[in-house]
Amino acid sequence: MLLRNLIPPKLCNGTRLRVKTLHRNVIEVTIFPGCGMGETVFLIRIPLIPSDYVTNMRLGIHTIVTIMPRNNMHK
Repeated sequence: MLLRNLIPPKLCNGTRLRVKTLHRNVIEVTIFPGCGMGETVFLIRIPLIPSDYVTNMRLGIHTIVTIMPRNNMHK
């Protein structure tokens, strides 16, 4: 489903699209229902986060492992 108005009335919010192929900077799609049905179009890559936006997120994994000696398990 398209989330931005690109070319009204064919490519606007809520237009359903079927992805045919994914390329590095382009998505090849077919307009599913409505105006322009069956037409193949190419959507350019639109970054969701601007390249000049600085994020201060840290990613880490915390694991807790309990180790018991084998001889203490059967007491």
